[in-house]
Amino acid sequence: MHTFLRNSTFLFALSVFSLGNAVEAFAQCETYFNNLVINEVMAANSSTAADEFGEFDDWVEIYNSSDEAINMNGYFLSDSRSDRTKYVFPDVTLESDDYLIIWCDNQPDQGLFHAEFALSADGEVIGLYNPDTNAVDLARFKSIPSNISMGRFPNGSGPFKILIPTFNAPNINSVDVGIVINEYQAINQTTADDQWGGFEDWIEFYNNSSQPINLGGYFLSDEFGNPTSFEFPDTVMQPGGYLIVWCDMGLIEPGLHTFFFLGGDGDDIIF
Repeated sequence: MHTFLRNSTFLFALSVFSLGNAVEAFAQCETYFNNLVINEVMAANSSTAADEFGEFDDWVEIYNSSDEAINMNGYFLSDSRSDRTKYVFPDVTLESDDYLIIWCDNQPDQGLFHAEFALSADGEVIGLYNPDTNAVDLARFKSIPSNISMGRFPNGSGPFKILIPTFNAPNINSVDVGIVINEYQAINQTTADDQWGGFEDWIEFYNNSSQPINLGGYFLSDEFGNPTSFEFPDTVMQPGGYLIVWCDMGLIEPGLHTFFFLGGDGDDIIF
């Protein structure tokens, strides 16, 4: 069987959270039959894991969560629901509780496990189909930053979440570790006011680790193209502590006030 070693070096990146329908889109990706699944997807790989040619390409991880081996011969993988047969799996057996990596690099000449299409970091739908081209599993994802993956959490069965990549291994490290975006309000009229009495947009952070964390030098933004819009000053969050950042264009106000508002019709928050 041609699978890849489970030992690899990961790039630990900052957490990215998309608001609006992005979270809904991730949550919709429940497994179809709970045995053969698309387990993890990386659409922008610059340093996480290299193929046998040393190239950092897009990849899709297939996982067999059943108790029996599954021969993948004749199964298909595609990023087009109208053309489900873009990549045909070779005669390879995926053992129980094992993983298989398909490189989506548009370089089929590089081997049996290289697909004739690449993934879009802006988001798309990846489908796994049986030999009759019936859907076995689907992975729908939105924009994915470089060296961050989308994977099922808990491993093999849960909905898709943002992960620190676990190439060819169980998904055990959702980025919901340490400092997380815990709550936000984009239309605040009466809920809570800042130190000046203004009812402004706000984002709540939570430290769910067991260690104090200094946010000095971290950034916050509502634009992927401008991730450094707001830089945190030296601010220590204790374990189990909460922190409010006001998104109110408070350029001259002291304290944690960003240079942007949150969009009441939907927005992105990048931490």
